[in-house]
Amino acid sequence: MEMLMKVISVLLILACSFIHAISGKQLNILVFGGNGFIGAETVERILSENHKVTLVNRGNWYWDSGIKIKPFVQHITCDRAQPLKDCNLLQSFLLESGESLYFDFVIDFSGYFSFQITDVLETFRNQIGKYIYISSDSVYEVCKEKHHYEFTVETDAVRPVDEKLQQELNEKDDYGHQKLECEEELIQDGVPYLILRLPDVIGPRDNTLRWWMYQLWIKLSDHLTRPITIPKRLFYKSLSFVYVKDVSDLIVNSLSFKPDVFNEAYNLAFSETQTLYQLLSHIRDKIGKGSTNIYLNEREDYMHLFPSVTLGPINIVKAKERLGWNTPFEKAAEKTTKFYENAISNISFTAEADRVIEKIQKYCTDNLHDVYNGLYQEYGISTGHHIKQDL
Repeated sequence: MEMLMKVISVLLILACSFIHAISGKQLNILVFGGNGFIGAETVERILSENHKVTLVNRGNWYWDSGIKIKPFVQHITCDRAQPLKDCNLLQSFLLESGESLYFDFVIDFSGYFSFQITDVLETFRNQIGKYIYISSDSVYEVCKEKHHYEFTVETDAVRPVDEKLQQELNEKDDYGHQKLECEEELIQDGVPYLILRLPDVIGPRDNTLRWWMYQLWIKLSDHLTRPITIPKRLFYKSLSFVYVKDVSDLIVNSLSFKPDVFNEAYNLAFSETQTLYQLLSHIRDKIGKGSTNIYLNEREDYMHLFPSVTLGPINIVKAKERLGWNTPFEKAAEKTTKFYENAISNISFTAEADRVIEKIQKYCTDNLHDVYNGLYQEYGISTGHHIKQDL
């Protein structure tokens, strides 16, 4: 059955490619990353549109991206922690391609430091049409205090003038600081760009395993010693989330956007906000565990997997008005929970299942055998399947 599904997946990509080949323009697209959570989802969508894709990444193929992505792209193994000029495979590719090499778009999922953006722009100078950069709402964590009480808007991404305060904020959230530096470098260069600021992303094939860990914790809760608990400060706090497939659809659509939507940053999120309690309630209802208790803990530092920021929801009016963005939460939550319910016993995802089970063993119970018993009772998975006996 697994092999049949793989064959069907390949045939669908080839069929979509043929249909698009006779009806649309093929674009040449350079992707940095493209093998992870958002990247693999996006590249699969791009391939279905029959565009030519060159992937530059370290060569790790997560989940089933080695089957769905790798055979259909030009892949160049490079570590962006090192200068691109030192990547022999990339330099050979550039030499073979010659001066006629041109990419209609660069899509950057793996730019975490400004020097990496500079490196791409200098390496492919005059060979890039437009640059799509996947950023984060973490950039707002290092910006000056808002002077309004509404959700965070794109124009709030302004660093404080005071250098000491800047340094304090940067040290507090280095990730947000580095992502904002990447944005600043891209804006300064002058290449047409599209910056997409994402909150916590949910959906199938998430390498952080955050949603899946909560879902498995709830599923096995009757068998574990530690109850599902939320720190008090997050119990009623509204949060923004976004669905991986909605982001990938937007990126693919942006390949045909008019020029006037570029040279802008956009927040992307669901129209509805969720508290962490509401999010977990959605999960428990959809997996048939509606009676499972979710507790409040007075400790501010009690373990939680969402959110990754402190500022709360982001405003998406700009994306709605200019990009046609409109995505509901309910259907995304349903598809996400369904995927992970099936993934636990899917032999194609054994490595990922082992990882999430180990996390449950470590953080959610005092007895490892509780997990074995829970997996058997809830999923019919016997000891030894997807389970590591020792941590």
